[in-house]
Amino acid sequence: AHIDIQHFSPYGNGIESTVTLATGDDQYGKIGGWISRGSTPYWSVKPTFFNNSSNKTAKKTIANNNSSSKKGDYSLYQDDLRVNPEDPNKTINEQKKLKEQQDLQEQNYQNMVNAEKQRKAEQLRQQKLVAEQRQREYDYQEKVRQEKIRTEKIELDFPEGGYSFAEYINPKDSSFLFYPIRSLETISDSTFDAFYTSKLYESFNEPNISLRPREKPLFRILYSQWTRPAYFITVTEDNIIIKKGLRVDYLHKVDTVLTEIEQLHLQILESGVPLSKRLKNKSPVQRKFIDSLIKLCPDLLKEEYYHKLMSKSFIPLDKPFTYSTRIISIGSNRFIKIMKIINNSGFWKLPIELDCKNPPNDGNSIIVECNTGNKYQVVKFGSCGDQPSDFKIACQEIIKYAGLSDEIKLLH
Repeated sequence: AHIDIQHFSPYGNGIESTVTLATGDDQYGKIGGWISRGSTPYWSVKPTFFNNSSNKTAKKTIANNNSSSKKGDYSLYQDDLRVNPEDPNKTINEQKKLKEQQDLQEQNYQNMVNAEKQRKAEQLRQQKLVAEQRQREYDYQEKVRQEKIRTEKIELDFPEGGYSFAEYINPKDSSFLFYPIRSLETISDSTFDAFYTSKLYESFNEPNISLRPREKPLFRILYSQWTRPAYFITVTEDNIIIKKGLRVDYLHKVDTVLTEIEQLHLQILESGVPLSKRLKNKSPVQRKFIDSLIKLCPDLLKEEYYHKLMSKSFIPLDKPFTYSTRIISIGSNRFIKIMKIINNSGFWKLPIELDCKNPPNDGNSIIVECNTGNKYQVVKFGSCGDQPSDFKIACQEIIKYAGLSDEIKLLH
């Protein structure tokens, strides 16, 4: 077969150029061609062979005309005629243009993606700047508020009563929880506070507020029971702090760590110290027995010996004691309201311990303290079945403020 494609000159010069394609009929088949201007070929395409049996395209080659002097520069058109081996329906230049379009689309897409990322990053940066500005404004306002609270003293008139702070504190007595009343408590109560109550306060990391005046008033309630975890409720000008034990046991007393004679001594001393004041209440037989022990161990007359035996009998718990803490923020108005409830309840005129005509079997114990900065007061009582007093009603109201009305009930 022989095909001529002729290009006529638009200026009337006849045939401008001719593209000739020819095929042979041998077993492989061949395609050849040449381009000529007029009758003179400038370059030709050597025959390119196709293996029809394997459908594999042979390598194409392009050769220039032997006459180099007549050779024209048609390199720009070569790729317009050569078929792309990857896509026989397109020429190489068509494929290049398609690839350029695809690359351009991909670049445009990436530009859009990058622009969107930059927009979001800028949006986040602006949001961060706004949040930081708001935080700075809040911190400044909070600083001003705290400074105002620190410098502004709440004016509260406390009724007469309570106890003055000691001018001098004996270092060996500094651990005494209720220092202003140390000489007013009974010996048995003093001993109990020295070991059991003080251990409870230590377990909750509660400070001793009876030693010296505080800068601002503080009110505190301890509620404990033998069969339930203890609670501390502390009221300050800013917060109500609630601490709840996560277990009942806060100490472990084991008398078996003592020797037999020490166990006997501790049993005698637990009836009351100093022992010399207890002898008069004993029978003649008991006094004779105790006198014989005193001769063998004169330390029985010393309160320090009892403290030594008690300390020795306490051993660490199998697991550390832990507690939870919850804080409720209150303003100065609510604090004043709470303190007025206490002041109007007769708290400041009450004795150290309130009598209980019908003591319960569950062993409830409540200790209420207040340090105003000028004086100190402490009142101890149990949740008796007596008629509710104004003071107990006031304590239950504060328990309600702490959100513990269901857990702690002082009124029956």
